[in-house]
Amino acid sequence: MSHLQIMNAVTMITTIAIFKTVIHLPTMSSVIKYITNDLFSSMADMTNLYALQSGTISNFKQTTPAELQILFGLHILMGTLKFPRVRMYWDTTLKMELLLDSMPRNRFFQLRTNLHLVNSMAIPANNKYKFYKVRPIYTAIRNRRLELSMEEELAVDETMIPLTGKLSVKKYVKGKPSPWGIKIYMFRGDSGEAYDFILYQGASTEFQISLLKEFGQGVYFDNFFSSYKLFQALKQEKICAAGTVRLNRFANPPLIPDKEAMKKERGFTEEICSADDITLVKWVDNKTVVLGSNFIGKGEIDKVERWDKKESKYVTIDRPEIVKCYNHGMSGVDLFDQLMSYYRIFIKSKKWTLRAIFHAVDFAVEQSWLEYRKNASAIGLPTKKIMDLLHFCMKLADVLVLSGMDTSNRKRGRPSATPPDTSVQRRRGETRPPEEVQYDGTTLASS
Repeated sequence: MSHLQIMNAVTMITTIAIFKTVIHLPTMSSVIKYITNDLFSSMADMTNLYALQSGTISNFKQTTPAELQILFGLHILMGTLKFPRVRMYWDTTLKMELLLDSMPRNRFFQLRTNLHLVNSMAIPANNKYKFYKVRPIYTAIRNRRLELSMEEELAVDETMIPLTGKLSVKKYVKGKPSPWGIKIYMFRGDSGEAYDFILYQGASTEFQISLLKEFGQGVYFDNFFSSYKLFQALKQEKICAAGTVRLNRFANPPLIPDKEAMKKERGFTEEICSADDITLVKWVDNKTVVLGSNFIGKGEIDKVERWDKKESKYVTIDRPEIVKCYNHGMSGVDLFDQLMSYYRIFIKSKKWTLRAIFHAVDFAVEQSWLEYRKNASAIGLPTKKIMDLLHFCMKLADVLVLSGMDTSNRKRGRPSATPPDTSVQRRRGETRPPEEVQYDGTTLASS
């Protein structure tokens, strides 16, 4: 074989290996970009330190990053199964082998009780950040999201970390699936991906002071953020913006009163425009809604179906283009909350730090799955071979647990250059570990 042939063969083998990595290693490789190995190591140190400081458990065995991977993996698995009680997962009648073999029940609760991300005894005296105790995990996730390219259409809205326990900055947001909790403002695309976020803590929220003085507390599209000056500023930056508005922020413009508007035919639209082309549109549906924009107004009217309670049937009404754009732009907000609700990690504790930590894990898993799905489509993977969110969560939990388990019985040393023969037909009842941990020969933490 010539030198050129050898080089071509090596190139082909390398390409295949990279392709297989993309296809078969989607779970750990994507999530570890959010919750990194360094973060697991730091968590292990802080958890051990807190257990020592609290002195509540005299015989506490120091944890490791690998054991915390198991802890997180088990929580993700519980989110997919949703048993009514945590202790049921260790019930021998249910034969949950992954839990029974990986971590005793008492150790699980022991670790979760002592789980810490920072040294509680070393919080700065002048600290004003209410979420200091969970900052490392949210900072890690935010840093990953800021690395990604943004979509063309984006929306700003709030989401909630569900919390029923006591916390000074706990808020109530009407209409949310979990209305009580910690509010997070997010910058999201219509795919459901979040590109930036900030935890809200009232007047001390870490907004840029210069922007607060001039424009208030947000960007667009929700009426909480919308203001006349904001639309002006975004237009100067050549950023198209649209959103629902509160009329008192627009000097109470001369739009038709709501009582008169509701007497009009459903689908009625009124438009007014300022000298600098900031447009307000009032639209009559089940009730009136006012939207503002710096780039569009009534535009092209299309037809949509709406349910009519009086006639008990769907009717067709006119819809202005601004409403169409707004609904499309805000679709990612509902999608994000919907995905988060499917397999949320089961936490019954009222301890806000635990709620916030495992909400961050849910957040990382959801965003990792969206990344995985986008990448799988980009390389042409058939749709039927792309894991849905449920299977992604289960695969990730399996990999986290198995990669963190004791591997002292595995064969040690350098792996063979010749890959194992996987063509042998699997016997009935035989189970194999995920490909991510089949041939690693060691734990992830020590690799």
